[in-house]
Amino acid sequence: MGKLREFLSSGTAGWIVAAIAILLGLWVFIRSLTAKDTYDLARLSERVTIRYSDTGDEESMTRGEFEEKIRQLGRIIKPDEGLPNPKTGKLTGVLVATREWTEAIQRLNAEREWAKTQSPFGAGAAGTEKKP
Repeated sequence: MGKLREFLSSGTAGWIVAAIAILLGLWVFIRSLTAKDTYDLARLSERVTIRYSDTGDEESMTRGEFEEKIRQLGRIIKPDEGLPNPKTGKLTGVLVATREWTEAIQRLNAEREWAKTQSPFGAGAAGTEKKP
């Protein structure tokens, strides 16, 4: 017990704790810069461009806003349909980046199907599908 008390009274213990805290902070910082998870805050706050194919108009919003609006449609997303055009009401707003659009609708549709299978009310629970 005396050796432990002697070690803790020296400055060595403080420096070890400080070094561990600095290393942990650096690890968290570097990881935040290199992480590319689908739901990372950095990725969800990226700006994306939506093009409405019926009028050719474009709109910019964050990826998080885009995904929220797509989810609010409440139905399976088709590759040729997207967000409703504010001018015409038609579902023509898709991401300009085709690869990202394809990945997004596949992921969101898969998540929707998974959520339906995990529902305690069953896969065909009333009110889970909105009519187009």
